[in-house]
Amino acid sequence: MNACQLIGRMGKDPDLKYTTSNTPVLTFSLAVDRRKTEDGKKEVDWIACVAWNATAELISKYASKGDQIGVAGRIQTRSWDDNDGKKRSVTEVLVTEITLLGGKKEEKKTEENKDAAERAMTRLANGEKAAPKETHVPAYIDPVDDLPF
Repeated sequence: MNACQLIGRMGKDPDLKYTTSNTPVLTFSLAVDRRKTEDGKKEVDWIACVAWNATAELISKYASKGDQIGVAGRIQTRSWDDNDGKKRSVTEVLVTEITLLGGKKEEKKTEENKDAAERAMTRLANGEKAAPKETHVPAYIDPVDDLPF
């Protein structure tokens, strides 16, 4: 059986690309913490990952550098010849599922919400009308809440 599940943080902002046949593909690195060593040092493994199609588009749209995500998929090794004719290879996780777990992006949204609230209070204190209500769509909707029973 070839199955892999990891939880880690995005190493950089995703860079979605398209193949010549217009298929979305995304390669990224996931920083996965190891257990602390006996002397208390924290170690990290950088895991190469690749996602295709809708999974690649989802990660590109909703995840950014520093965000914690969970990925599931399988480990694959592939090889190719580079521009200099040198044989190259990589072992990576072929991501088939993703779970957005939160992180820096949510912290940023919290700060943005506080700033927006302060600006609104200042406008109201100066006698200005309130700005139109902003609509917030949650990043995660619990599927259990949508069950009809």
